[in-house]
Amino acid sequence: MNAFHTLVVFTVICVCLFAVTESPAPIDTEGANDEVANGIEFEKILSIKIQVKMDDQRGEYMGLKSGYFPYTKGEFDGIAKGKLLPQGGALNLVSDTSIEGKRLIDDDIRMILMTDEGEKIYCQAKGYIRQDLKSKKYEYMHTSWTFRTSSSKYKWLNHTVGIANSKFFDQPSTYLAQHDIYVIKPNDKHK
Repeated sequence: MNAFHTLVVFTVICVCLFAVTESPAPIDTEGANDEVANGIEFEKILSIKIQVKMDDQRGEYMGLKSGYFPYTKGEFDGIAKGKLLPQGGALNLVSDTSIEGKRLIDDDIRMILMTDEGEKIYCQAKGYIRQDLKSKKYEYMHTSWTFRTSSSKYKWLNHTVGIANSKFFDQPSTYLAQHDIYVIKPNDKHK
């Protein structure tokens, strides 16, 4: 049996095992807002406004269009205030399929924030942008975030995972988009 067949058999076994386990009852989220859902509370830690250098000359990777968009400027506030250093950028990989006139774009983000106090925070995010094919407008971006810093004040970020619901600004604008990054607030149920 070759490696592919072994992988297929393993996958089928895993699916069967998970299928026979009891699923939890559905959770009623009616009335939940953006910051409270299913008893989980979210806290905004950062809002990062970004501008990128647009690239109309997309490359190709595995038959898909790709592009790199370096940051030209940015600012942030929340747990700290400061500026986005002009290092890093976003690497996009555009899906070759669409569903109901919408396309997903894989987005890989790397950036360095410099606080007004002189502390550096490295940020990395992965997620998706949804684009309407007819209008070519970006509808939203959802990403998960991790951080690295040597700052003693912000070292808690080193073991924090954030989630962002980002928005795009109508152009012309000073900035292209804003990442609003949230973390799950600890509560007694999760200790």
